[in-house]
This record gives sequence, C-alpha cells and structure tokens, in this order.
Amino acid sequence: MIFSRNTAIIEFGDSHDECIYSQLRFLNQSKYRVFLISSEKIIKRINFVNEFEETKSLQFSGNFLKDINILFSIKKYLISKRIYFVIFNSANGLLVRNLSLILPKKIKQFGILHFVDKLWNSRSQRFITNRISKYFVINEYLKKYVPDKLKNKTECFYPIFFPRNKQIEIKKPENHLWIAIPGQIEFNKRDYSGLTKLLYKFRPEPTIKFFLLGNGRDYDGGTVRQIINENRLNRYFLTFDRYLENELFYSYLLKCDLIMPLIHPVIPRFENYMKYQISGNFNLSFGYKIPLFLHTSFANFDEFKKASFFYNEDNFAEILNTILKDISLITKKSEEIKSEKKYDFEYQRINYIRTIENN
Repeated sequence: MIFSRNTAIIEFGDSHDECIYSQLRFLNQSKYRVFLISSEKIIKRINFVNEFEETKSLQFSGNFLKDINILFSIKKYLISKRIYFVIFNSANGLLVRNLSLILPKKIKQFGILHFVDKLWNSRSQRFITNRISKYFVINEYLKKYVPDKLKNKTECFYPIFFPRNKQIEIKKPENHLWIAIPGQIEFNKRDYSGLTKLLYKFRPEPTIKFFLLGNGRDYDGGTVRQIINENRLNRYFLTFDRYLENELFYSYLLKCDLIMPLIHPVIPRFENYMKYQISGNFNLSFGYKIPLFLHTSFANFDEFKKASFFYNEDNFAEILNTILKDISLITKKSEEIKSEKKYDFEYQRINYIRTIENN
C-alpha cells in the first residue's frame, strides 16, 4: 500500500497532552512526518515542540459560525500538507464530530477515547464512530466495557513514554517513604478526606510523607490544606500553592517510591474509573516503573497485580509500615513492571503503527 506518511495529531482541548509524546515517538521512529494542531496552551506547555514537522495553534470562541470557519481552515491546512492520517488525541466532543464529518474520506481518521461511556450514551459520538477507522483506549481493561459491536474497532496502546525534563536537586532523607499523589486536587477524582482520616486514625511512622503534586490553590486544594492543618497532619504532607512546572513536578515524582491514585469507592467518579476511564497515575506508574499504592477495589484487575501494593481501611498503616521496614519490596515491584512485555517501547510502537497502517 502506498500512502503519504504525513500525519496530524489534533487536540482541541487543553489537556491530555501527556498522551502526545508517545505517539510522536512512535511515528517519528517509523519515518512519519508529524504535525501538531492544538491549543496555544498545549504548544507552550510541552517541551518537545521542536520534534514536530510543524505546529498550528487554535483558539475557538464558542461562536458556532466562527468555530466552523476555523474547522474549514484546518481542513484546508490538512489537505495542503498532504496529511493522510489524522489522530484525534481526544476523540470526543462537537468540534471533533464536526471536523470528522467535513474531512475528505481519503484522510484516515483515528482517535483516543478517554471516556469509554461516550460510546454508550453520546449522540455526537455516533457520528465520530462512523468516520473513525479505529479507536484507541489507553488501558486493556477499558476494552471490556466497549460495546460488543465496536470491540473490533477498538485497539489499545499505552502512552507511557515521556520526554526528558531537567531535574531539580531534591534531597531525600534515608529510610523515608515518599508517596506521590499527582494531579489536580479535586474531591470528585480522589478521596483526600479519606486519606486524612486514615492518617489521623493510624498515625503511621513520621518518615512516611505524601506529596500532593498539584496546584494547592485550584479546585479543592484550599479545602484539603485546611483539613490537613486542622487535624495537625502537616508532617505527613508536602503541598504546593502554585502550578507545578514540569521540572519541579517530575523532580519530585522521580524521587517518590510509590504513586497513589487515591481512588476509593466513596468518590463520585469511582464507577467511571472501574469501567470507563483511567487515572493518569496508572500510566505514570507503568512509564516510570514506580509501583502503585492502590485501594483493594482494583485487586482483581490483572493490569495492577504486578504493579501494586493493595490496601484497605483496615490494613493501611500495616502495609505502609511493612514497606518502610523493607524497601526492597519496592525494588521487586519495580522489576516486575519492567518485565511486562507490553510496557516495552518497541512493542507499543509496532502495535500502534500496525493499527494505523492496516485500517
């Protein structure tokens, strides 16, 4: 089959840029020319922008006619660059639907589905599905919850490869256990209240510390910090009152021994995480080979058995203290993650490229 290797990755939102770098590497190493079309915020945020053939920034207004004109300008741009493959980094929403409908059929469309439930209950998603050659989900367990009629139209890949970031020197005391909780501080995503209650109840060793790697001023950050202060749990936490630049975020993350998604049955989106979407913490764990500290609700998932230490409300302190006394347990878990074939770069690259070229 003869085709142009010109490919465009398109992201209309301001998030999910953590999925872009892996795709760029897969495509670049397979001799594709890769173009990025995204918001100005993402283009400014990523530190690998020079690895694209070209970038084009977007700014939608919310005005239907103006936004339609922008979509037609994107169509014109794609045709002028002889783009053969379009990959929607977030394959949902009205903008994706509208662009997918106006693109010529000779341009093959693919997309990452971050919320599998869209396939069940979104009218606009049906139009996207009709134009998409193949969906990607970013964890194997999500495929189980794809409608049967679309399972053959769905493939999985793991965006677990990340650009190198400059490291800030951070000194970690010996015999300390550091646990990262990355991401926006939101109660609907993570059970911060439950964590503080467990720490208040069990009072584990003071050498155990939790790093809230998100902006403590946004969303529920202020409330969480207030709860920590009121319960005099400050010695267990490090929080930040600003946005964490990549250098600072990854410097702390790579010093941590465990990653804690903090997904408990009480959070509003718990059912979603069990069936329809993943926590970005999972892919950080698989990518950096840092074991997960995960609630026992996930213990039956094959995906997490090798990568995780499981806890519940009763054994929380016991598990932490056991790990603290024998840090080699973390090393063993890390080695188990490394041994998993599907987390290998070449395995993922071949699978991703094969999916694009054969559909």
